[in-house]
Amino acid sequence: SKKVFEGLQVAPRKSFYRFARLITRWATRMLHCFNQIGKRWEKPMKFNNNNSHPKGSIRYAAVGFSDIAQNAVLPAFRNASGNSQLTGLISDDPKKLKELSRIYRVRDVCSYDDYDAFLRSDIVDAVYIALPNGLHCDYAVRAANAGIHVLCEKPLAMDEEECQDIIHACAENGVKLMTAYRLHF
Repeated sequence: SKKVFEGLQVAPRKSFYRFARLITRWATRMLHCFNQIGKRWEKPMKFNNNNSHPKGSIRYAAVGFSDIAQNAVLPAFRNASGNSQLTGLISDDPKKLKELSRIYRVRDVCSYDDYDAFLRSDIVDAVYIALPNGLHCDYAVRAANAGIHVLCEKPLAMDEEECQDIIHACAENGVKLMTAYRLHF
């Protein structure tokens, strides 16, 4: 039931809508928590001054383009536009970056080498990490240390020690952490 759309696989509608609802719920919860403690999401744009940022929306960057990212997550961001906005794409595959930035109308893209500078550019509030499992800890900790919230594909990390490192970094920097369990039993 998968279709090929311009070289990318597109997930069946049922999975797509489930993930869109998950992103919407997660963004709503994050906004609620931060509104209660007096923090605001609106930040000035430095990396791309033409990119609008509606007050009350969370700006995401997708890090890596695994099958789940291409088939469910990126399409779900488009459907969850009320409180979520895809503002960045990060990958070392220039062909995928070009194609996906065109499809999803994302202007801010970079390679993994520029990840830390991208996090400091103040164009994202949260990252969605869809890298190979062995890279989850490194990229999640770097995002947390930059004050960026983390939505990480499962598994969160390779072992308990890496999980604790991610949890500690997020707690120490006051950022939210969530593992992207999109299907529940």
